[in-house]
Amino acid sequence: MLSIKGNLLLLSCLIATPVTALADDAKIPELMARIAKLEAKLQKVTVDQNNIYIDGANLHIRNGSRSTTRANSTGNLVIGYNSNSNEATGSHSIVMGDRNDFSGSNNLILGSWNKVRGNSGVIVGQRHEYEAKARMGVIMGGTWNKLRGGYTPVIVGGSWNQNYDNAAYSTILGGSHNKNYGNARNGTIVGGSHNKNYGNSSSGVVVGGFHSYNKDRASGGVVIGADHGRNEGNARMGVAIGGHHIRNQEDSRNGVVIGGVHVRNEDKTTYGLILGGTHTRNVESTRSSILIGGQHNQNSREASEPITMGGRFERNTQKGMTIVEDTN
Repeated sequence: MLSIKGNLLLLSCLIATPVTALADDAKIPELMARIAKLEAKLQKVTVDQNNIYIDGANLHIRNGSRSTTRANSTGNLVIGYNSNSNEATGSHSIVMGDRNDFSGSNNLILGSWNKVRGNSGVIVGQRHEYEAKARMGVIMGGTWNKLRGGYTPVIVGGSWNQNYDNAAYSTILGGSHNKNYGNARNGTIVGGSHNKNYGNSSSGVVVGGFHSYNKDRASGGVVIGADHGRNEGNARMGVAIGGHHIRNQEDSRNGVVIGGVHVRNEDKTTYGLILGGTHTRNVESTRSSILIGGQHNQNSREASEPITMGGRFERNTQKGMTIVEDTN
């Protein structure tokens, strides 16, 4: 603790009062009282060379607006210089790095060249954008990713990935140019490129592949490693794996397509299965239909639980479980 003389010298610096003026005994009690108040305020603060410690207390940083979300450019904890920032009007945020622009509140910003206009976000990495319409969002790593809307969206890694409009509870893990948007809910994209969940789709999953998606009102759809694989319309619980231009269409239920080129479960099919082949399809309203290989084959709506294997231009109309095989 400083001596009385030390306290007087310190206080004289704080109040810009010449030391010689302290000779007046009448002022000493007043000054001592002020020093006592200052010591009481600093009793939980310890200084050890270049280190400052706060023990047994909480540190509150506030911008004075009496609102956590109202921004006025103060109330932030900036670690480092954040040099060359063009905008720093936000509040109640933690900022580390350089060239970060922020106008929102309650954000954690780590990295460089990030632009943060929304509230309550976590942005880690570089050249990311977090817009005002995004709420409670997270961007972790990667570069050039954007959260432009939606509730609790998450992007981890990758580049040029986006979540926008009203897409909520959506996640993108890696990859590039992937998107959740529209009114999609609970959409997940893992890797790949140019994949998306959009429209009013819900709980759609796309893993790898290229230009694959769950769209419209499809729900519970899964697309894995396909090139232009998709679940669309009102398709429910459709699975598309591998292949090229494969799909489960409007109102289909529990359809599975594995491999193949231009193959599909059409409208209102249920439990349709397609394994490979080219331009094959389970036609509208078929049930428990199976297509394996072949070209331009179809199980027609007149058939009941048909199986078509191989062949070309086969149209299976049989009742009951039958096999049509024609390799000509």
